Amino acid sequence: DYLGLGPGAHSFRAHPGWGGRRANPRNMPMYLENPSGAEWSRRTWNEVCVEALLNGLRLREGWDPSVLAVHYHIDLATLLSEALPSLTEAGYLSLGDTWKVTDRGAELLDSIVGHLQMALPEDAPALDQVPY
Repeated sequence: DYLGLGPGAHSFRAHPGWGGRRANPRNMPMYLENPSGAEWSRRTWNEVCVEALLNGLRLREGWDPSVLAVHYHIDLATLLSEALPSLTEAGYLSLGDTWKVTDRGAELLDSIVGHLQMALPEDAPALDQVPY
C-alpha cells in the first residue's frame, strides 16, 4: 500500500478484494479545495493480472508468478496454459520458477502482455477466495 500526497499523486491499497487506486487532481487549486477528495476505484481481477505481468516481466531477474497465487489465489500458469507455449517457442519468453522476457521479447513486451491478457478467462475467481 502507498499513499500519494499532493496534486497528481496516486495512491494504492492492496485490499479489500482486488485492491484499489486513486489519483489526486493535477490542478493545484482543485487539489487544495479538497485534498482528500479523490475517489477510490476498485481494480478488477483482470487489472491485477495485467499489472502483475507488465511490472513483473520488466524485471531483469524475472518475476515469480506465485506471488499472485499467494495474494489472490490466481494461478497464471494454468490460466494462460494455452497462450504461453507459443511465446516460449517463438523465443519471447522463458518460463521456470521465474518468468522472464528474452532480449527479443523485451522489445515487444506490451504486445506480449496484450496477447496474454486476451487469453485470460472472463470470469474472475470468487472474491471470497482472496485471502485479504
